[in-house]
Amino acid sequence: PKQFEHLVGMLLDSLMVSQVSITGRTRDGGIDGDGTLTSLNVKVAFQAKRWSSKNVGSALIREFIGAIAVNNYGCGIFVTTSYFTDSAEQEVRKPGSKVILVNSICLANLLLGTGLGVRVVPGKFDGMLTVGIDEEFFQKLGT
Repeated sequence: PKQFEHLVGMLLDSLMVSQVSITGRTRDGGIDGDGTLTSLNVKVAFQAKRWSSKNVGSALIREFIGAIAVNNYGCGIFVTTSYFTDSAEQEVRKPGSKVILVNSICLANLLLGTGLGVRVVPGKFDGMLTVGIDEEFFQKLGT
């Protein structure tokens, strides 16, 4: 989980969120880190869940929405390596939720787009390139 929080922080930093910090504690009130959306000068909180066997439900989203409000964040970004339940997605559609959901597919596309944790390797055919996972990047992450 700590490494995943650092990965999300690095990703947000590469996506125009500055002054990214990781809380680095358990019982963090539903906020794993924060930063400032540079272009709008808006304070942003994020939550990172590295899950593979279950989807993020509405209770965690409601907790995150509450943490954003209590701590005066302008918006929040909830990132998971799995998916969100339909009820979780309904929570962020409610007026005033101010939360962006990033599921595993979106996360993978963002990582590819920013080049974080990936490397380009020669493909099977001449001149063809393939994108692969940069194992060394992930081994060093959060250390």
